[in-house]
Amino acid sequence: LRVTQCTSFSKPLVDIVFSELAFLSLETNGLASVITPDTYKTNFEYTARGVNTAAIIEKELFACGRNRISSYDSPLMLINSKSGETIVVPDSSDVIFDMKYDR
Repeated sequence: LRVTQCTSFSKPLVDIVFSELAFLSLETNGLASVITPDTYKTNFEYTARGVNTAAIIEKELFACGRNRISSYDSPLMLINSKSGETIVVPDSSDVIFDMKYDR
């Protein structure tokens, strides 16, 4: 993969997650982008402050780990890239630094 073929990034990259389903880029400004591997087109973008890791779960579902923003938030979120729905998954951690999805 040559990253220059993808949509240009507005901020430095925190991470790029690769799978046969999609590429998922994370920028320092919290922007997560789902990129189609065969066309290098951005299909979905979502911005969440504090996101520092992600994992692709299914074709249209990915998980993000982030800093806990308030005492009511969880650092773990599921995001559906087709509907845009976000689900906060209860977790008592303050920060999720890294995650990997293992089928």
